[in-house]
Amino acid sequence: MRTGKVAKLFGVDTNTVADWTLRFSDFFTPEARGEIHSQREYQPEDLIVVNTIRMERKQNATWEKIQADLAAGHRVTQLPPEAMNIQGDNAMQIYTELRTLQLELKGSQEENARLRAELGTKDSAMSEKEKEIRELERAVGRWQAMAEMYEKMWKDEKGSDK
Repeated sequence: MRTGKVAKLFGVDTNTVADWTLRFSDFFTPEARGEIHSQREYQPEDLIVVNTIRMERKQNATWEKIQADLAAGHRVTQLPPEAMNIQGDNAMQIYTELRTLQLELKGSQEENARLRAELGTKDSAMSEKEKEIRELERAVGRWQAMAEMYEKMWKDEKGSDK
């Protein structure tokens, strides 16, 4: 959906939609940012972001608060009725599934990072234990050598007593 239709759908000026897209570009698709085509093409997930910004601005939220809310994953998914007709009945279902998958992906990435950090700690502990084992093996080797030396000395002494 192009900028003009998005603006009309949400009852705002086209410049407002373009400004929001620039101001909060991290939360819009490349199509909405105009990176794919020469004109902006807003996807269903972009409409949710526009709606979230619109609703928060109606409540006089600061730009910083809106940025923080969007970064935290907050979305106002209740679109105006016109949006549902324009995007089809299952647009919300698709977007909800997309958001669910995105949150699962984020959770998996965080768990992966945590496990990597834990593995690093365990690798470090394992290296320390391996070092300790090598030191103990050397000590055992020295004691064995001393034992063999004393055993030989004992046998030599016993043989010279005869």
